[in-house]
Amino acid sequence: MKLKEACFVKAARLKISGGHAGSEEWNVPMAEADGIAFQCPVCSDGHMLLVWFRGRVPDLYFPGWKSEGPKGWIPSGSSIDNVSLTPSVDCATNYPGCWHGHVTNGEYAP
Repeated sequence: MKLKEACFVKAARLKISGGHAGSEEWNVPMAEADGIAFQCPVCSDGHMLLVWFRGRVPDLYFPGWKSEGPKGWIPSGSSIDNVSLTPSVDCATNYPGCWHGHVTNGEYAP
């Protein structure tokens, strides 16, 4: 399914002040984004997945990250229409039954 067809999909920039997260700024150009947000494609409760990009957000925003080393996702592409993320997005580790899948060329799949 195309990511842009999700109920909510936005490029976001995190505003950090004094070491604390402030509000997110939505609908920024992908080149300026710190991450993307979209509705979970599996859960019916409408919760959002906020996927922060590696190197653009401090590690403390990845409390559930299971692997050692750099945290966050590596984006490629110029917009929501063609974005790809590496590694896969795994919400199921922390929330059983939730989505674990890939975002490739603007589409998400299990």
